[in-house]
Amino acid sequence: MSHLSLPQEIPIQWIHPDPLQPRKLFNTDTIHELSHNIKQLGLLQPLLVKQNSLQHFTLLCGERRLIAAKNAGLEKVPIIVRDDPHSQSLTRLMQYSENVFREELTAIESIDIIIQLIQDGISTQQLSEVLGKRHDWVKAHLLANTAPYRSLFESGRLKSISVLLVFRSLPLPAQRQLLTDTCPITSTLCQKIRQRYKESDPQRELPILNTITTSHRESLVTPVPRSTITIPLNPLWLRGFVTKKALIQAIEKIINEQLTKDIKQA
Repeated sequence: MSHLSLPQEIPIQWIHPDPLQPRKLFNTDTIHELSHNIKQLGLLQPLLVKQNSLQHFTLLCGERRLIAAKNAGLEKVPIIVRDDPHSQSLTRLMQYSENVFREELTAIESIDIIIQLIQDGISTQQLSEVLGKRHDWVKAHLLANTAPYRSLFESGRLKSISVLLVFRSLPLPAQRQLLTDTCPITSTLCQKIRQRYKESDPQRELPILNTITTSHRESLVTPVPRSTITIPLNPLWLRGFVTKKALIQAIEKIINEQLTKDIKQA
C-alpha cells in the first residue's frame, strides 16, 4: 500500500528542515548553481515531506533543493506528502541513501546515521543490501565510532571509511605508531607502508617506514630491541680458516643463528 500523495504545491515557508537530517554541511557553489537552474526552469523534482499540521510540514528528502529554491526566491514549491505510520528508521534510511549515492556526507555524518540506523533495528547486512555497499564497509562504521578512531575522523586525520579499512590492513606496529603520530592518514600512505613491508626484510621495520615520512622527526614504527651479536675476531680463531670464503660463511652462520633466535623470542 502506497503512503505517498499526489504532487501538490504549498508555500515554501510551511516546510521546515528535519533536525535528524544526516547532512549538516552543503557546498555553497553547488547550491548557487542549483539556485540558478531553479530560477530558469523551476523546481522540477518535488520535495518529499511529512505533514504535521495544516501549515507545518517536515522535509524528509531534498534539503539542498529547498535551500536553493529559497535562494531563487520561490514562494511555492511542489511537494509529495509521505504518510507512513511506521518508525523513523525508514525516513533516516531514505535520507541517508539520497546523500550517500551522491557522496555528499562527511565521514562523521555517515558514521552517526549508520549507528542510528543500527540502533533503530536495521542490521548491517540489510544496510549493505539496501545501500549497495560492501558488508565490511557498513560494519566499519561501528569500529569508526569507537576510540581512538572517532577522534581521528573528528580531527580530520581520517576522512573516509574506505581509508580506515586500508589502515586496519597494516601490520600492528605501523597502526600503533600512526595512531600516535599527527600526519593525515591517507590511502596512499597506507598502501606505501604495506607495500614496503612486503618488499623488505620484516626485521627492518624502522628503515622501511622512515623512507615514507622523511619530513617527520620521529619514525612511524618503534624498533624492536635486538640482541648483540658477538663474533670472535681474535687471531687464534681467524687462523682456523683456510680461505676468506670459509671465514665469511662462518660469520654468516653466526648472524643467521642469532637472528633466528630473535625472531622466535619476538
